[in-house]
Amino acid sequence: MPDAAAQCSLRQAAVRAPVLEAPAKTAAKDGHADLDADYTFTCARPAQLGSLELGLFDTYRRLKRIDVQVAGPQGQSKLTLARPARSIKLAR
Repeated sequence: MPDAAAQCSLRQAAVRAPVLEAPAKTAAKDGHADLDADYTFTCARPAQLGSLELGLFDTYRRLKRIDVQVAGPQGQSKLTLARPARSIKLAR
């Protein structure tokens, strides 16, 4: 979730998880499975947006890593979030 001070609302969410779709209900031989999620927020006070909190590690205990791509006014960035981290710092 975005910083509360930024007053953001979720505008769009899309989740793609081929491993959960029939008939491909098994992970690759290496145990790797992708889940792609795109979230778009509209913020009333975007200057107040400094970080995003993710609860995916709490919900999905077997999840080890999240590859994050951010597109914003300062450009694009990519980072990897690993347990126990939950927060993504955004460029200002």
